[in-house]
Amino acid sequence: MPKSSKKKKEKAADFSKAKLKLGKGKQVANNATDTSFKTKSIILPNQSITASKPEGEPRTSRNLNLENLLSRVKHYSPQSRRDAIAGLRELLEAHPELMGSSLGVLLQATVRAMIDEDSSVRKALLQLFSWIIPLVSKENLVPHVAFVLLHITSAMSHIFPEIRVDAVRFLDILLITVPEVFSASEQRVLAGYMTILNLRSKAGEEAPALTSAGASLSPASRLVVLRSLLRYVKIMADSTTWLDLDTYVASGKIPTWYLERSFRTEEGYSAFLSLLGSNRRHYRLVGWKAEMPPISEDDSASNNCLNGYPPIDVMPRSWSLGEVDQLLEKDDCDSNLALIVDLSQSLHHILIVTFLDIAPSAFMPPHSSRQEVGSIETQIELLCTVGLLTSSIYGTILRRGSTDAVKATASENVKNIMSRMAPYFPFGDGVPIRPDAQVEQHFQDLNLIYCDLISLLFTQHQWSSRSALKRKQDHFDVPRQLHRVREWVSKAIRGQIVSSTQPLGQQLSSTAYLALLPTIWSLLNTRTDTTTEEDGEKSSGVATDDTWLAILEHFHRAGAMSSGKKLSLQFIGSLVLLQADQQYCGAFKMETKDIQDWLITLPRILWEINTRDPLCSELIVLVLLRALDRPSLISISTAQVLATQLVPFFYINHPTKGPIFGPWRQFTFDSAVHRLSLQLVKSLQRECGDNALHDLRSAVSSALGAEASGSN
Repeated sequence: MPKSSKKKKEKAADFSKAKLKLGKGKQVANNATDTSFKTKSIILPNQSITASKPEGEPRTSRNLNLENLLSRVKHYSPQSRRDAIAGLRELLEAHPELMGSSLGVLLQATVRAMIDEDSSVRKALLQLFSWIIPLVSKENLVPHVAFVLLHITSAMSHIFPEIRVDAVRFLDILLITVPEVFSASEQRVLAGYMTILNLRSKAGEEAPALTSAGASLSPASRLVVLRSLLRYVKIMADSTTWLDLDTYVASGKIPTWYLERSFRTEEGYSAFLSLLGSNRRHYRLVGWKAEMPPISEDDSASNNCLNGYPPIDVMPRSWSLGEVDQLLEKDDCDSNLALIVDLSQSLHHILIVTFLDIAPSAFMPPHSSRQEVGSIETQIELLCTVGLLTSSIYGTILRRGSTDAVKATASENVKNIMSRMAPYFPFGDGVPIRPDAQVEQHFQDLNLIYCDLISLLFTQHQWSSRSALKRKQDHFDVPRQLHRVREWVSKAIRGQIVSSTQPLGQQLSSTAYLALLPTIWSLLNTRTDTTTEEDGEKSSGVATDDTWLAILEHFHRAGAMSSGKKLSLQFIGSLVLLQADQQYCGAFKMETKDIQDWLITLPRILWEINTRDPLCSELIVLVLLRALDRPSLISISTAQVLATQLVPFFYINHPTKGPIFGPWRQFTFDSAVHRLSLQLVKSLQRECGDNALHDLRSAVSSALGAEASGSN
């Protein structure tokens, strides 16, 4: 039997030479020994027997100290990293002294978790920073802000969008806690915002280009970014351009920046502000000395003046610290304004795109599911943020000393944005939504923002009927929109805005009233012959009178102790004093009868307040005193009526109850109301004469006599 072919091939293989192939490398020999090896390590962090544990060292409930927790922040397991961050808060809550001594080590070990790919770890770190950073003093925190901010701006350009959005949340903590560390020279923060919003400016293009990834952010994420950007813009714009209304409500003061353009000079505006300003420093009791302290013979005019200072003419001219601070502040303001101008050019497109993208779905009637109502709330809040950004950015440009070309561009951009908002105004009107107080509050905020933007345009351009005819072909008719705003403002002041949760009318809050003051001033200064209809018909001035009547009705309707009463009193009092100011050049004029009718209602309010609100009582007395100093505001007959109505404030002899002392006696001797009231009586005596003030003089004498006897 012949041999098989298989055996022939095996026999031939022993003497054959393997051919080398290109790219395959040299083959290992059959008799080669494999010398490679692998190792594995076992880590037992909780079972170190030899490690010494000092007694009394701060530890958590799991017997972990600060060093153990910081080492676990870099653990490979996300759950271990999250538990370590939670353990840090537990340790710091039990031992708060570690915040000051170990703050630098803590921040350096945990700040890298901002870019952790696990969302639970980033959430735990955000909760830790939100709790610990406000508790640390600014002296200890400021040296570490640059290091933390470096990691935040790095995370804002991360490849994952959810990490970029969380980085904005970390940035918000610093914006709220230490806003003074941010300046226009720090470009990394603004570049981070532009990266998240996917904005870029191409070379040779004036308008920024929005990349296709700009639509990748959800409405909730876009709201987080734009809200943080709004907070950053407020810091750059400074508080003089963006008003903190809550602060004004708490202090009982009203903003007056909108009155500045109605004065001929800046000095006249400053002098007017001092009329109803803080009076305690102007009427402070100062001890008087009849003689000056003796001057020694060594002190002469040629060598030394009082207190050892040389005469002014021999002192060298040098820079003071105040002058240096003013120059540095001016440079900061200029750089901040330049940053706001650049930001307006970059954000203009995305503000319009965001509004056009969200508005149609936000104002559509939702279905019955609660989730859609919640999504509508997010969308409307996003629209409010867009409006606030528009007001803050362009308000800063138009109210500050920018060039005419920059102001003209800003005005056109504002009108371009408002032309998209105009079809929905009044916002929420006719939208059938389920009763939700938060959604309705957002609707009111949108209406207030729209009114503020209208007043901003009106204050800038001072529109008249002639300019309206010239701009008839404009894409946004400001006079016509001002007429629509006038109707809504009158209803809002009267409480006639009906909503699903308040079918009897929505009362205007103090914050909303302050937000409307610039708009009210614009409406009061509109000319009565302004063209408001498309057919060219002119109004007869009834609309302006209706706004003024609504303001008076709001003043009389508000309670004596309400915050709205004090704010309305200060606003109307300022308008009254404007009528007699020589530097005033505004279009709004009040009738003398209206002024006098309003003034004679103040003594009753003064008596109703009693001593419960000394600042409001001081404001009433000061308004009456300033008005009496201006004869054109008060006639002799009105002064006599005021004198009669002021009697119960001091003393009254009741037919059945006998003598009753008024609220004046309850004020202390050094209070402003005590002193200003006596000065008011002397002004009335000068205006009316002694014979016409018999009752008032008798009441004041009785109150003074009782006070003197009580003090003795």
